[in-house]
Amino acid sequence: MSSLRFLVGAAALVAVAIAGYASSSGVGSFRMFTRLERVRIELFTEHSNRTRRWQAADVVDHLSRDGQRVLLPMLEGAPVETQGALLASRGEQLAAWLCDADPDARFANVAVHRPSGTRHHRVRCD
Repeated sequence: MSSLRFLVGAAALVAVAIAGYASSSGVGSFRMFTRLERVRIELFTEHSNRTRRWQAADVVDHLSRDGQRVLLPMLEGAPVETQGALLASRGEQLAAWLCDADPDARFANVAVHRPSGTRHHRVRCD
C-alpha cells in the first residue's frame, strides 16, 4: 500500500507540473519558476557635466543581501527567473533608488534588456 501511495503522489505532482507548465506564464504561475531568460540591466546617473555608469561593485554596498541576490546577476547578464519581468515593469523604482544612492545626480536611467525587447526608465532626481 505504501508504494501505491508513493506512485499516486508522484503522478499527482507530475500532473500539477504539466498543468502549470501548460497554463499561464505570468507572475504567480508555476512556469515563472521554470522559464529562465537572460536579462541584463544598465544603470546610469546623469550629472551636469558627466554620466556615471554603475557597475556591480558600485551598487553592492548600497544593497541588502536580498537586493544583491536579485540585482547583481542582472548587472552581469545572467539567466534569471521572474525578476527580469518584474524589474522591466518597475524600473522607475530602481531609478528612484539610484537618485538616493547618488545625491548629486540630475537624472537616473535604467535599461532592462530582455529577449522580448528593451525597456528604458528615466527619473528626474530632485
